[in-house]
Amino acid sequence: MNTPQLLSPWSLLWLGSAVAIAALYLLRPRSRRVEVSSIFLWRRAIAPETARSPLTFLRRHLLIILQILAAVLAATALARPAIARLIPVGRTLAVIIDTSVPMLASDGDPRTASDGPFAPATLRASPPNATRLDEAKARASLALSRLRPGDQAVVIGASAEPIVIATGSAPDDLAAIDRAIGSLVAQPSEFNLAQALEVAGAQILEARQGEILILTGGVAEVLPGIARPAVPIQVVRTGRGSPSNTAITALVARRAPASQAVSDARTTADQSQTGAAGRADDRVQVFVRISNTGPVRADGTLRLRVDGAPFGERVVSIGPDASEALAIDGVPTTANWIEAFFEHPDLLAIDNLATAAVPRPFTRRVALVGGRTDQLERALRAVPGVTLDRIDPNRYDPTARYDVTVFEAWFPPKAPSSHWMLIDPPRTDGPVAVNGLLGRRSDGSREWNSAQIARILPSPLLAGVDLAGVQIAEARQVLLPRWAEEAVSARNAPLIFLGYPSPWRAIVVAFDLRSSNLLGRVGFPVLIANSIDWLTGTADARSASNPANDPSQAVSVATFSVPGQALLINPLPRTTRVTVQSPGMAPRDVPLPQGRSIRFLDTSQPGAYIIREFENTSEIASHVEIARAIPVGREVALADLRARPGVFSVASVGPRSEPGPLIAGPGETSARDEWWMWTALAFLGMVGLEWWWYHRNRAAMTLRSLGERDASMGSTAMRSDTRDPLRGNGSPRTSGWVKDGDADSPGTELPPGPEVRA
Repeated sequence: MNTPQLLSPWSLLWLGSAVAIAALYLLRPRSRRVEVSSIFLWRRAIAPETARSPLTFLRRHLLIILQILAAVLAATALARPAIARLIPVGRTLAVIIDTSVPMLASDGDPRTASDGPFAPATLRASPPNATRLDEAKARASLALSRLRPGDQAVVIGASAEPIVIATGSAPDDLAAIDRAIGSLVAQPSEFNLAQALEVAGAQILEARQGEILILTGGVAEVLPGIARPAVPIQVVRTGRGSPSNTAITALVARRAPASQAVSDARTTADQSQTGAAGRADDRVQVFVRISNTGPVRADGTLRLRVDGAPFGERVVSIGPDASEALAIDGVPTTANWIEAFFEHPDLLAIDNLATAAVPRPFTRRVALVGGRTDQLERALRAVPGVTLDRIDPNRYDPTARYDVTVFEAWFPPKAPSSHWMLIDPPRTDGPVAVNGLLGRRSDGSREWNSAQIARILPSPLLAGVDLAGVQIAEARQVLLPRWAEEAVSARNAPLIFLGYPSPWRAIVVAFDLRSSNLLGRVGFPVLIANSIDWLTGTADARSASNPANDPSQAVSVATFSVPGQALLINPLPRTTRVTVQSPGMAPRDVPLPQGRSIRFLDTSQPGAYIIREFENTSEIASHVEIARAIPVGREVALADLRARPGVFSVASVGPRSEPGPLIAGPGETSARDEWWMWTALAFLGMVGLEWWWYHRNRAAMTLRSLGERDASMGSTAMRSDTRDPLRGNGSPRTSGWVKDGDADSPGTELPPGPEVRA
């Protein structure tokens, strides 16, 4: 149905301009002089004028009509006339498929999964079983098959970061969409429902034309007040939601002093002897926690593997809805990684396997050039894994290979080929510009210290360092380089900053340690250790591989925990060769860019990735990175496979056990066809016509006036004494003013007889 409408109705107020034009035209006074030979003829002269009404007058004059029409068209164009109509459109169905780890639970509906186009191989087993993800994919395909021609479909694979995997319209693209659904695999993360709803809502432009279908096992944390798109939302649960599941929720390996007591977690005499032979000054301890979320006791066998070789096993019994913690000693000190597997039949097998890296301290060569304080030397030697060489500036060799070079009050003409730290920058020939000194100042009435700490920013150098009460008597006023960022700053200049002067890392402390009370504080050794760790790329070791934050564990780690994520390796400056051993594969060399991190991308397999660094042929560092199938810190939450009520609270329809029919709007949308362009063109045409008509009349009047003037001059010359038979010889003429119809009209036609002169 077509409905006319005005998009800007208030613009019709401009119609008052047409009324104003008509009023001004009608109220304008107009008259002309008419002379008659007798007073008896005067009444006949004005009779045609009085017979005219204003409307008759308006109809006879085209100019005023054109002007009024132009004003009306202009006001109509400003009001934006349009025709509203309904057009058929396809609806949009956004299907969100949960691809988090709990969707691998084997309590899916085998009958529903077998009806789908991609039945899993597990259905051929006896008895058949299917995962929650298999059921979700089958239900998604069923919902898409109900779309009518022209409807749109959007499929979103939702884990920690929802991704649109397929879009298209029915029925042409349904086959391709089904193939995309069949290729979905579970991701090592949890379900981010809030972000999935945001992505789905962005795919649906209008609420009356779309719907969101969520297929999930319900294992997700939903915060109160979650934002929901203004569209119908169905939430369909897959799986039976059984709580029967066991999982290894913690596996940690650390090095401990040999004097600590040995646990009795070993199971055989042979394993005990192997563990004792492998222990030296530092022992490797392993802690395991197994949880049972089911309502009955779970009995199973814990099996351990060290560097891929069997190490031991133990029978473990866990009560209902409880957990069991174990401590395992005797792991060889040369171990790189340890794997634990709890053998027990349950719904989710992937969380019964866990892998942990064994921290292995490695040597970092550090040179102290120009050291003026024994406290700095002692703090450097106390850093785990550091071998320190103290060098006089006069004997500094720029070709010597070090991992970190620490300069105090001196810097070479050329930066070293290693990471470096500069304390108390020199006034000249340094890597930073020194503009003066900061310290105590006085203006006669007050005193202040411009070197006092004013700002402390978040920085890896300050982890565990308390700077409260630190006093600095004097500092260098340096200009912050473009490659650096502040960590500690005075009011007008930085005091401690760090950055990346390509290709190495650098730290600058802009004051003499002796001019402060920092040397005597307990945070000073921690600051030095943090600095060495950050310079050598091991600053993240304590958060990723050392949950206890033990400073004795100096290992090189990378930003890596999820299969498929890039493994970032920070090799030591002395490193000339790097190898990476992926799970189940032989070591392989990777390219080594000088002074830069390595991005290793072949990380699709979960498990241990062993990185070894070599200086020529000697191994100088070795560390292990773990790709975990369960997100770190979420093991306990994801082990509970029961559906959370908050997941189903986002539904505006249901909840349902299977997808219902689409309830999105009627499949029509309103469209507007605007006509103001045509009205504006008509206005311009009217203005052009009025202009043409006006100048046409003006030209005609000019020619007529010239002709009448010539005729008048000729008749005056021929006439000397004319008698008028009606008024007599020498009778006076009568004159008067007659209202004229228009200044452009040729005048009123008088009856024949006496002379009428205008």
